[in-house]
Amino acid sequence: MLKRYKTDENGRSSLLALVYTEKEHKINNDLISDDVFYVLNTLHEKGFEAYIVGGAVRDLMYALSPKDFDIATSALPKQVKKLFPYAFIIGRRFEIVHVRFPDKIIEVSTFRSAEANDNANNIYGTLQEDASRRDFTINSLYYDPFKKQIIDFHGGFNDIKNHKLKPVIPMSSSFQGDPIRMIRAIKYAVKCSLDIDSEIKASFYKHSKELTKVSESRLVEEFNKILMSGNSLEIFKRLEKYELLIFIAPRISEEILRDNEVLFSKLTALDERIKSGEKIDYGTAYSYLLSFIFDKNEVEKHDISSRFNYLLQLLHRVLRPLNVPWASLKDAATILLQENDVDFLTPQEIFDAYVKKTSDDKTPKTPKRRKRKAKKDIE
Repeated sequence: MLKRYKTDENGRSSLLALVYTEKEHKINNDLISDDVFYVLNTLHEKGFEAYIVGGAVRDLMYALSPKDFDIATSALPKQVKKLFPYAFIIGRRFEIVHVRFPDKIIEVSTFRSAEANDNANNIYGTLQEDASRRDFTINSLYYDPFKKQIIDFHGGFNDIKNHKLKPVIPMSSSFQGDPIRMIRAIKYAVKCSLDIDSEIKASFYKHSKELTKVSESRLVEEFNKILMSGNSLEIFKRLEKYELLIFIAPRISEEILRDNEVLFSKLTALDERIKSGEKIDYGTAYSYLLSFIFDKNEVEKHDISSRFNYLLQLLHRVLRPLNVPWASLKDAATILLQENDVDFLTPQEIFDAYVKKTSDDKTPKTPKRRKRKAKKDIE
């Protein structure tokens, strides 16, 4: 193990970071894609610092092949964008660059300043400052695959080894600054079998209502990640344990408290399919999650042309206040109806039938007018 020191204004040295070598971290670089090496090497050649950071480092230490790679660099977003032909700057709170490849997107972010806050993040700083802005110690590790070294400013290396989840940002401000960190803390704890620090647990209860301030889009994004994690049931249970789920999906929270057997068995089946490596789309995932609400007798009380819309609206209400994209709910509704052998007509089938009917009408209407009227009547 190597050590980095810093010198203060009085000329005194103090420990800045620990540097772990290949012998200690045992990361296999074969688990890192060639595209990641290409991005890092391009940045290095232009004189910029660049490291793999966050969850990818954590996965590599567990000898897992990361699904996603994040890179932290000293290069500014516009400088990064100029280096890669298929790179796009996104984000308002904090600009990052998506470098696109045929089968993946590599996210490249500029070192953040310690002076920035969660509402005004486009202030850039040093590697050390960036590490101080990370949410948890396990996410504050920086890996250089060329030197095969991990740089650790906050003890994250040992926390991963000891299965501990500890904060970097003080709890007095962390969850207020970004309430989504509470959801991520639970995900990390479940995925990596981590013991959550007592200070973090206490902050869950204290700041849980902050989740009501999070935008719908961010909540849905995190909710989707939970469904696709392969650990959805345990994550939902843990979110309920710390009184967080009620502020995300109240009806799901209620069913978890009831020990709903249908919900539990369906999420278990979903998790098993994802862990096996099977590719699952969002519509299928939501059909598993929402199976508990499906009542064939209730659905069939409705006219065949109304069943799809009835179920779609029901699924939407169950997940409020989450504003799940209609496309995912439509796919879920279709799957649930088909799996339960319910006859139904989709809106498109109803529309097509209406257009055909009006086309046979002797009333002299143009095709455009017939379609326009059909849409209006259906809406």
